[in-house]
Amino acid sequence: MRRQYQTRQCYVNSNLKRLSAMLGIDCNLTMYVTRHSWASIAKEMNIPVSVICDGMGHNSEKTTQIYLKSIDANKIDDANDRIISEI
Repeated sequence: MRRQYQTRQCYVNSNLKRLSAMLGIDCNLTMYVTRHSWASIAKEMNIPVSVICDGMGHNSEKTTQIYLKSIDANKIDDANDRIISEI
C-alpha cells in the first residue's frame, strides 16, 4: 500500500512540476507545497481548525495545530529573510 502511495505521489509531483513550468511559476511545486499553501490560506481566512484538519486528512486536531505552528515559523523565517536582504 505504501508503494502505491509513493508511486501516485511521484506522478502527481511530476504533473505539478509540469504545470508550474507551463504557468511560469518559479517554484518547486509539490504535493507538500500545495498542502502547506492550502492550510496557510485556510488559516489566514479564519477557517476553523477542525475543517483544516479534515481537509488535510489528519487524524487529530493536535496534528493540525502542530502543522499550523510550523506555518507560523515559516512566516517568521520569510520575514527575517526579507529584512536581511534589505540591509
